[in-house]
Amino acid sequence: MTKATVLIAAWQAAPTIGSTLDSIRACRGAAEVDILVVDDGSTDDTAAVAQEHGARVLTIVHAGRAAALNAGLAAIANDVVLITDADCLAPPGWIEDSLAALAGHDGVGGNLWPTHFTTVELAKVLRYVEEFEDDIELAGDYRGVCLNGNNMAVRKAALDAVGGFDPHFVHGADADLTRRLLAAGFRLRRAIHLQTFHLKVDTLGDFLHTMWRRGSTVRFGMKQGAESPASLARALLLSPWRWLLTDFARVPRLRVFGESVPRFRAWLAPWANLLGGVVNALGRIHYYRRFRREGL
Repeated sequence: MTKATVLIAAWQAAPTIGSTLDSIRACRGAAEVDILVVDDGSTDDTAAVAQEHGARVLTIVHAGRAAALNAGLAAIANDVVLITDADCLAPPGWIEDSLAALAGHDGVGGNLWPTHFTTVELAKVLRYVEEFEDDIELAGDYRGVCLNGNNMAVRKAALDAVGGFDPHFVHGADADLTRRLLAAGFRLRRAIHLQTFHLKVDTLGDFLHTMWRRGSTVRFGMKQGAESPASLARALLLSPWRWLLTDFARVPRLRVFGESVPRFRAWLAPWANLLGGVVNALGRIHYYRRFRREGL
């Protein structure tokens, strides 16, 4: 069996990381896989809970998720790194299926499924519903589909070749990593049969807070020279309404999650995304100004 390490960056994750690790240890093939948790300077019992549930723990000063993952990568000697988050559940076949899907590829990723079909959780997946429908081969230029940090397996040599994750990203490090892997000529794949499940169920307030912070992905566009005051104005004034129309067209495609999706909540999801889009655009403006001051 390919030598592999499951890597998890965790911060203030004591309530969920035990369940995450139990699900990973219950996977087929888990006995041959190393599990490393990087405790990103948590002030709760994250490290202790992780150790109690059988993980090797590396504790660092709080530096953010991307920096924590890089610290973990520096401590890994195995050939393949499987990455998920400290609030996710892995199904029994996750390890075996991820390693098998790597055949002929340098990295593979899957999707994060909601555990509850609330309006907010449906809004979160609605914009990416195409990624739940078909496998996607990734090669050449980055086209907006990335390996998700809550569900990916990448060859360590490929990660080392591009220098791991960019620690400057608050959000968007996964997309930036994917872009750099593709630019370096590595072949990647998104596979719909690779699934993890999100333990956390966001409230509307949680969702809007995340959308604001995701405004920091403006760094991704700034690095490519694709952001300007004009693009930010369009993002605030036009994009959320375009998203609303696109989201309404996508609602029937939520059937990919099965018959248990509540129809009323499904049709409310685009409106939640509209609000989230406005907040995200405001966040992009905020972070654009901040990064400009920092000289990016």
